[in-house]
Amino acid sequence: MSTDSILGALADRTRRQLLEQLAAGPSSVKGISDRLDVSISAVSQHLKVLREVGLVTSDSDGRHRIYRLAPGALESVHDEAARVLRPRSRPEPQSRVDPLEVLARQRACAWPQLDALNLLITFRIERLVHAIHKEMQSSAAHAGLSRGEMLTLGAIGALGPPYESSPTELRRALWISLAGIGKRLDLLESRGLIKRLPNPDDRRGQVVRVTHRGLDALRATGLGMANRSYVALTHMPYDRRIELEQLLHQWQQTTEHST
Repeated sequence: MSTDSILGALADRTRRQLLEQLAAGPSSVKGISDRLDVSISAVSQHLKVLREVGLVTSDSDGRHRIYRLAPGALESVHDEAARVLRPRSRPEPQSRVDPLEVLARQRACAWPQLDALNLLITFRIERLVHAIHKEMQSSAAHAGLSRGEMLTLGAIGALGPPYESSPTELRRALWISLAGIGKRLDLLESRGLIKRLPNPDDRRGQVVRVTHRGLDALRATGLGMANRSYVALTHMPYDRRIELEQLLHQWQQTTEHST
C-alpha cells in the first residue's frame, strides 16, 4: 500500500493505540478490547483498516484470530519522514546574535535590579510598534494622507454608513485630546475628505461625516492588509493569536490599572 494510505490510517488515535498494543506482542481482538476499553466491534473495524494498509497481519489460533504487527510495517512512514526532514541544501551558518538580547543583558548587568527578560520583551514591543507605525505611514502616503489622517478616517469609516462620528467619540477611539482631534479634522475638511454637520442630538455639538472622496482615499490605503505585520499575524495559527491577544490584554490591564 502507498505511504499516503498508511498515514491516513494512522490519523486515527485509536488505531495508533492498537499498533502500540501489537508492538508489545500478538493479541486477540478481545485482549486488545479489554486493555483499551474499546468495544470488540470497534477494535475489529480498526484492525480491518490496519490490515488493509499492510500494518498488521493475522492468523487463526484455534477459536481465536491472533493479530500481530507486520514486519517492517512502519518503515515506509519512517522513510517518508526522513525524506521530508532531509536538508535540501547546506545548513545555514549559525544565526547572528540578536542585538536586542545583547542590549537587554547589558542593561541588566549594569542595573542588577532589572530583569533581562522583562527588558527584552519591552524592547521587542517597541521595535514592533515602530515597524507598524512605519508601515502605516507608508500605506497612508500611498493615498496622499498622513498617518494621523488615515487613522481618523479609518475610525469613522469603521462605523459603517453613513460614516459619521462625533469629535468626542473620535477622542475615545484614537486616544488623543480633543484639541488634537480638532487639528486633524481641520486638515481633512480643508481637503474635502470630511464634512462637519450640526449634531441633531446636541445643538452645541457637531457630527463628522466622511465624504465620498474621503472613502476613496481610505480604500486607497489598502486598509493595512498588505503590511508585513498584518500578514505575519495572518500566518500565525489562530490559537497562538488568541494566546497572544490574551497575554497582551492582561499586560495592558495590569499596566493601566497600576497608574
